[in-house]
Amino acid sequence: MTQEAVAHGLDWSHAKVMRLESGKQGIKKADLMALLHLYGADEDKIGRNLKELATLSKTRAWWDKYREDVSEGYLRYVGYEAGAATIKHSQTAVIPGLLQTRPYAEEVARLWAPDRSKSVVDIRMARQGKIRERSNPPEEVYVLDEAVIHRWVGGEQKLHLMLEQIEHLISISEEPNISLHVIPFGSGFHGGLKGPFTILGFHGDLEDVLYMESRRTCEITFDPKSVAACQQVFGDLIENHALDCGRSRAKLKQVLEDLRPKGK
Repeated sequence: MTQEAVAHGLDWSHAKVMRLESGKQGIKKADLMALLHLYGADEDKIGRNLKELATLSKTRAWWDKYREDVSEGYLRYVGYEAGAATIKHSQTAVIPGLLQTRPYAEEVARLWAPDRSKSVVDIRMARQGKIRERSNPPEEVYVLDEAVIHRWVGGEQKLHLMLEQIEHLISISEEPNISLHVIPFGSGFHGGLKGPFTILGFHGDLEDVLYMESRRTCEITFDPKSVAACQQVFGDLIENHALDCGRSRAKLKQVLEDLRPKGK
């Protein structure tokens, strides 16, 4: 239906339809119900999902309480992540946030965000809990450069921190919806070294989301070319550079064995 036909059918102004479709005006539940009825979508799957979203939109999201401690861009990402069907993450510097133990996360946050480290760690742990508690948890695929698992966060004096973290990676990699791939040093230079990124996928016709983060900025984009480029890089990392899940787990076990003090 054209915007003019919708406006005529509901006795609305053309401007109102344009504002709703562009997202410049929030939609009231009564208006949503009127649109669904006009489109004949009251009781189909999309209609039911939209009505559920309308109800949920009146409640505060769990991450709202962190608005003063982390950037708006990061919170937008957390919102998208909460509803994602797939999470693909490439990392070359640190263990991905969704895979970090609390001690590891505290050490990273202490160095990168000393003024708000507690909130950063709390929201990271909350993200893990909320995603893993979902009735339909997302498929998670991680690609880690081998440097990530050899980097002793906390230094030699906190070796127990890395032992615990590697043990956690081994354990969580055995979950049926989590795939962990390690790119060995011998693979040489690869596209993932350009910087970390995350691609979120969703059920239905929603577009994929590309998220890139540095210490100073958080960037979210739906741009098809940017998303496709990173999808291509991620696919190349999996197919041509990374070990499969079984060999990656074996690599982690070897790193764990090498980390353990001899004789213990």
